[in-house]
Amino acid sequence: MEKVKNLLKSLIIDKSTWEKTKDEIAKENQTSLRVFSVIGTLLFFILTIVSFAVPDIGKYSTSYVVFTLIFIVMTLLSFFATKNHKWLIRVLIHFFLLTILAFGILLGTFVNPETPTISYVVLLFACPLLFTEKSLFINIDILVSVGFYALFAVANGQDKNIFANNMINIVIFGLISLCVSVYLSKTKFQKALFAYNAQVAGITDKLTGLGNRHLYESEIKRISDSWNSDVYTLFAFDLNGLKVTNDKYGHSAGDALLTDAATCIEKVFSKTGKVFRIGGDEFAVIINGRCAIEKELCSRLAEETAKMKGPYGNKLSISVGVACTGEVENTKEWIVLADQRMYKNKANFYEKSGFDRRKA
Repeated sequence: MEKVKNLLKSLIIDKSTWEKTKDEIAKENQTSLRVFSVIGTLLFFILTIVSFAVPDIGKYSTSYVVFTLIFIVMTLLSFFATKNHKWLIRVLIHFFLLTILAFGILLGTFVNPETPTISYVVLLFACPLLFTEKSLFINIDILVSVGFYALFAVANGQDKNIFANNMINIVIFGLISLCVSVYLSKTKFQKALFAYNAQVAGITDKLTGLGNRHLYESEIKRISDSWNSDVYTLFAFDLNGLKVTNDKYGHSAGDALLTDAATCIEKVFSKTGKVFRIGGDEFAVIINGRCAIEKELCSRLAEETAKMKGPYGNKLSISVGVACTGEVENTKEWIVLADQRMYKNKANFYEKSGFDRRKA
């Protein structure tokens, strides 16, 4: 019983995972939708040709033509859909599944009403193909199709035994399809999560969890490419006395100060800008727009750092320099200006505190 519980638990996709991977999943769904729409188009086109050539099933040629046209439209829409049309992808997925189920109903109630195993075998193939978001939707589509099947079977006067056997097939293949779909969904989510984590690892500083230098430089390049289109404010940060802490207490104590600094900077600036650790004891924040509350933010940062103390009681202190894009001609000058002001602030700190800067 415990194994069953663990299995069911492993198949559940939590909300945070879904939020992280939904773009990747939408891309997966879009690819699957295109592939199976093309396959559906070819399949029903072949059935249409065969229905015209074989007299016994010629009376169903109109239905095959309709299904062919439906899948042609779906194929065109699936190639039109992009990452900005997630709603269209989702609608097409439901429509694809219900169309396949409708074909199953046609087979089981009109084309071959005497064969109980044929009607819903298609469920086994239809359900797992595309549903990677929520398995609940599979149940809804199956229930809707079951209702339509019952109506068509009754309308066509299907034998009660055949009808009963078909209902049993629906339950069996529906459950199999549901299990396969959930498994494939979990597999796709794990693949998408791995891709997401790999992407995050490439742009995230391991020690602090902030954006790393690579992400910072990408942001600087983006701003440089559209230099005159908007105004930005750059905050440059540098820890004071980190070398003393490293030399006196070891690098683990220094790392603790760095993570504390990251916590303080993120707490104060994350709602207004993008926060980065760009190397060693250097941090940066980029704010879109001219920062009108520069002094207030720096004051809040000083308050937060004053509360922080390292594992050996060593105090946290951060020097800050601020520059706006409107003050300079390009990103290089912008960064230099922020650094110059930060180093001036750092010099004032060492002068007031009496620290030997060469040792700090």
